[in-house]
Amino acid sequence: MRLNYKKLGESSRKVVILHGLFGSLDNWMTHGKYLAEKGFEVYLVDQRNHGKSPHEEGHTYDLMSKDLHEFLIEHEIQNPILVGHSMGGKTVMHYVMNYTLDVQKLVVVDIAPKYYLPHHETIIKAFYSVNIKELKTRTEAEESMRNFISDVGVLQFLLKNLDRTADGFRWKVNLKEIVKNIENIGATYEYLQPCQVPTLFIKGSKSDYITSGDRDLLKTHYPNSNLVSIRDAGHWVHAEQYENFIKTLEYFLNA
Repeated sequence: MRLNYKKLGESSRKVVILHGLFGSLDNWMTHGKYLAEKGFEVYLVDQRNHGKSPHEEGHTYDLMSKDLHEFLIEHEIQNPILVGHSMGGKTVMHYVMNYTLDVQKLVVVDIAPKYYLPHHETIIKAFYSVNIKELKTRTEAEESMRNFISDVGVLQFLLKNLDRTADGFRWKVNLKEIVKNIENIGATYEYLQPCQVPTLFIKGSKSDYITSGDRDLLKTHYPNSNLVSIRDAGHWVHAEQYENFIKTLEYFLNA
């Protein structure tokens, strides 16, 4: 699969960033520009069924890590630093456990290597509340989704998936395939051996995706890892506390 991407900067130090569920590479544009200015070559990637990447059948971590592998081969990216948020974090974790290409470092944002119960029912209802075929304005979509999503930040994040075309509006995210595979979004996998890649886990202090009880789990599977908690941030820690997040990320990349 040929994934949509944007390349920023020119350097021997390659960073590949994968967004989370219902996101896109646009969510990481500010971070990518900053890192490019600091001497990194950054690849922001739309995962399958998101952004401008193809809408295809199947949405599993086997497929998404295969997509990533093909992307790295296609662009001749060697020894990269992989960064992933949420679903993207699980993709990069799955990748390093299943492919032999060298990875320099790993950054996993607000997700742990464990199973998560499906918990996106409200967001999915919000998407389906919009009559996309009859939609005339973005305001109509916002008003409809507001009945399900009260958090303004989350609402605006989801509305970034709305795309105006010559024939009207469409969702950039492949809702049909996501809903069909929603159990796979929270899936984990069996670790046959610990991952020795230097790894940084970053969590939001207000998020429960990584709990204090997960510290031993992280160290068991990623013995060369550290966990950093960013104050006053939830699951979208990279957006909610940009300055603290980017400085933490930069420090690890340069360490």
